[in-house]
Amino acid sequence: MTKEFVLDRCLGLNNKTNPKRLIVEDRKYELAQAININITQDGAIERRRGAYKKLTGSFHSLFTYKNICYLVKDNVLSYMREDFDVKDLVYVGNKKVSYVGVGDRVFFSNGDKNGYIEDLTYHSWEKSKYIGPATTKEFYGPPIGHLLEIYNGFMLVAQGDVVWYSLPFNYSLFYYGGDYIPFSSRIRMLRSVKDGVYVSTEEEILYLEGDNPKEFSLVKMADYPAVEGTDIVIDGRKLRGGEILEKVIIFCAQEGICIAGPKGVFENLTNRRLVCPKSSEGAGICIDDRYVCTLRL
Repeated sequence: MTKEFVLDRCLGLNNKTNPKRLIVEDRKYELAQAININITQDGAIERRRGAYKKLTGSFHSLFTYKNICYLVKDNVLSYMREDFDVKDLVYVGNKKVSYVGVGDRVFFSNGDKNGYIEDLTYHSWEKSKYIGPATTKEFYGPPIGHLLEIYNGFMLVAQGDVVWYSLPFNYSLFYYGGDYIPFSSRIRMLRSVKDGVYVSTEEEILYLEGDNPKEFSLVKMADYPAVEGTDIVIDGRKLRGGEILEKVIIFCAQEGICIAGPKGVFENLTNRRLVCPKSSEGAGICIDDRYVCTLRL
């Protein structure tokens, strides 16, 4: 007589353990490979939805702000509405673009060119007039970096292995003589949370805690780097029962999928079960409350 053997709760992918030692018990099981599927919260397996082409061209660097999608199409920074109508703004080349939205403006930079978009029009991002106490300091316009972020009224610009910060609430004035933070290698990630900024170099992940960049205290969070471009901001209430009430960062490292939140909350969610392919560049997005990333091998 054949004994019924039921497996109805998938625990997910595990590529760190020998396939012969994967969990297959108590109706639960792990997968050695998972191709074109989603695993639901209750452990069911669903076929991943397909895709169909809406536009033709070479696309990268998507960013959504106030219901407008910004993207680079055929080396031209453009915007796209919900009807997939794409309008050109300015030529930027083929490097990935970093964006940050502030008020009615979207600032952008890719290491070769920067600027901002307001009223769906491109503007040069130039030095503004200094208004404040008398000073002998000489101020300059924004450096052309490869990553941008806003924190507590400061514009942060990563340029190589340095993070520059603007005057408070003046995103177009920078003091090159001292308002910068050097790191040991090129910066791969620059993301802020409520009370600090997470930075990944090519060797490690750091947390810069404090209200003002001049007073940051530095804490090492991991001895491995993020994959550049995979970091996105999500609502922390969607994680682990919703006890994190602020925004958090989720990103991919070769060692697994990580979250980084306020007060230095940092966790590798998959380090016991998942090794990602070695990659220095990728992209991340949230689809139906699922984090999805692609990696350039």
